[in-house]
Amino acid sequence: MMSEAQDNSFLAFSQTCEKIKNTMSKNMKIEIVSEYLRRLDDENLKVACDLFSGQIFPPWEGIEVNVGYSTLLDILREVSGLNDK
Repeated sequence: MMSEAQDNSFLAFSQTCEKIKNTMSKNMKIEIVSEYLRRLDDENLKVACDLFSGQIFPPWEGIEVNVGYSTLLDILREVSGLNDK
C-alpha cells in the first residue's frame, strides 16, 4: 500500500478521493474530507474545495470543463499510481 503523501500535494488529494470512492457511508465520507481539509493551508484549502465541488472556474467566467467523475477518477489513478484495490 502507498504511504500517505504530504497534505498539500496532489497525491494527498488523489489518495483522499480514493478513500472517498471506497467508502459507502456518507458520514465516513464527510469525516475523510473534513480530516483532509483541516490539514491544508488557506491557499490549498480553496483549491481542494474547488476540485471537490467540481467547479474550478468562477461561475461568471462561463467556462466549463465537462469532465465527468469517472474520467477524473481514471486520471487521478493514472497520475497517482493508485488503483481500484
